[in-house]
Amino acid sequence: MRGVARLGVWCVTVHASGGAAMLNAAVRSAHKEAAEAGLPRPKILAVTLLTSIGEAALHDELHVGIPMNEYVTTLALMARDAGCDGVIASPREIVAVRHAIPSQDFLIVTPGVRPIGSDAGIRLA
Repeated sequence: MRGVARLGVWCVTVHASGGAAMLNAAVRSAHKEAAEAGLPRPKILAVTLLTSIGEAALHDELHVGIPMNEYVTTLALMARDAGCDGVIASPREIVAVRHAIPSQDFLIVTPGVRPIGSDAGIRLA
């Protein structure tokens, strides 16, 4: 994170599933390094759950015993509490995240959004 902050990037992602200690360390390191370099600190966005993971995989493969929206919301709250500027989440999860974190200063970024009926771009072969 220190190296990234010294590059002067505007944004960097981390995985919320890394836990609170990792998120806190990432935020502290980015802030400290940017300040020492005289650069604006990068926005830190935590990836909640990859959009390729559905409810079945969440429960059966990752052994998460709560509903997907609740899991994503838990990760988003942890990211906010660690000082992250926002999350990367599926469009299906925006309402749940915004309900849990109503601040418009907390960013919700949704990658890979496509028009209805377009190819999802998933290739498993």
